[in-house]
Amino acid sequence: MTLRRNASPRRKSRPSATKAERVRLALLAGLPCMVCGTRPVAVHHLRINPNTGDHLGMSQRAPHAHTIPLCPYHHQTGPFGEAYHAGAAEWERRHGSQRAMWQALEAWLAGPRTPGTFPRGPYREAGE
Repeated sequence: MTLRRNASPRRKSRPSATKAERVRLALLAGLPCMVCGTRPVAVHHLRINPNTGDHLGMSQRAPHAHTIPLCPYHHQTGPFGEAYHAGAAEWERRHGSQRAMWQALEAWLAGPRTPGTFPRGPYREAGE
């Protein structure tokens, strides 16, 4: 970390999104919330690797490909258990796992995307 004159310390930032990642983020921003179906949404970066189920550490950044659309209420502004960032374990108990949501979204994105087929919860992983 270097200090600049009259400035705050420089922090490492996420690498710039590639064109494909920007297209994905824009697509997700136009979709409804995966929990309640409302709009507008924020793009939530998963705190797990959806391919392996491994949790990311506090300093690890999720790639732009591991994202799902959540409304502000279910992402950050709702109370404990309703907003992911207000209580992740309780949120997953109520609404299903991030991994299952991501898998449902990926299956929908790979398919024909016909109206009325957008995945809605509850989302449970196989064996739950």
